[in-house]
Amino acid sequence: MMTNGVVHANLFGIKDWVTPYKIAVLVLLNEMGRTGEGAVSLVERRKLNQLLLPLLQGPDITLSKLYKLIEESCPQLANSVQIRSVPAPHDLGLQ
Repeated sequence: MMTNGVVHANLFGIKDWVTPYKIAVLVLLNEMGRTGEGAVSLVERRKLNQLLLPLLQGPDITLSKLYKLIEESCPQLANSVQIRSVPAPHDLGLQ
C-alpha cells in the first residue's frame, strides 16, 4: 500500500515504511558490495561502512544532508549521485 509517496511494508511481521531515504541507504549498501570494474576502493569502502551504521540506525534525514554526508566521506561515490526534482502532482494539473 502506498500513501504520500511512502510504501507501507510488512516483511516477516515487521511493519515499516519504505521511504526514499531508506532506498538511498540500500543503494549505498549495494554500491559498497559491488566488485569488478567501477567497484569502490578499500579505503572508500571502510569510510562508507563507518557512515552506513548511523544512517541505518538513525531517523530519516533530508536528501541534501544525506548527499553532504556522502560527499564528505566518499567523494568518488558522491559524483555518481544525482539529485532530481520531481514536480508535485498539483503542478502537473493531476489534482
